[in-house]
Amino acid sequence: MKEYKRIPMEALKNCRDLGGYAGDGGRMVCYHMLYRSEAPVNLTENDWKMMQEMGVRTMIDLRCESEQKMTAYEVPERVERIAYPLQQYEIPVAPFESEDKESLKEKAMLSFGKSLFDGYTKMIEDAPDRMVFLLDTIAKALDKGAVLYHCTAGKDRTGVLSAVIYLLCGVADEDIIADYQVSATYQAKNPMFDLIPDEFKMFLQSAPETMEAFLKEAHEKDYIALLKENGLSDQTIETIRKKILQ
Repeated sequence: MKEYKRIPMEALKNCRDLGGYAGDGGRMVCYHMLYRSEAPVNLTENDWKMMQEMGVRTMIDLRCESEQKMTAYEVPERVERIAYPLQQYEIPVAPFESEDKESLKEKAMLSFGKSLFDGYTKMIEDAPDRMVFLLDTIAKALDKGAVLYHCTAGKDRTGVLSAVIYLLCGVADEDIIADYQVSATYQAKNPMFDLIPDEFKMFLQSAPETMEAFLKEAHEKDYIALLKENGLSDQTIETIRKKILQ
């Protein structure tokens, strides 16, 4: 398998390898261990062959229950699928025509907050135990092979989880920001986004300033310490670092 940063798939535009960035001690986040993507629906036969070449043995679905039902997918027997919403709130999904604009705004604010930055901090501060569970799950799953985790667009929940993993591995803030900001470009022509009302368009962006603000908050409030207070063990941290830093 070549060391692609963005995996050239037919159905997915935002499937990427976390590898390639410098981490602690001059070590590099290695390729072929952790992948991030949008929801892997409608994968072609060639896409599944690519998944096999990538060594993916576990797929973690970060979406809420309503999203999972709206765009469900099946995995081959060789792959284990784990569904565990990163957010504790349901996210409004299509069809949107049956709801008025104010109702949609209220639901969006409940799930993501007043802005993407607000939504990202809520993922950590409102439910740190969920992030801890996911990190524990990834650490265990890496023993079986590569792990791919995803949300709907592969940008927000996926982006926050990626940022936390990078922080645990000592990846520089500017690299985390750079990795985050390309999602909007890769997803720009996603036909799914045509279904989203104007009230939600602000949530489709991945401006570098958003991740920069999140990382500033993560350092000032010491999100890693917060996660440790909620059950994140040194063993899980060391396992992740050992598996993906080389």
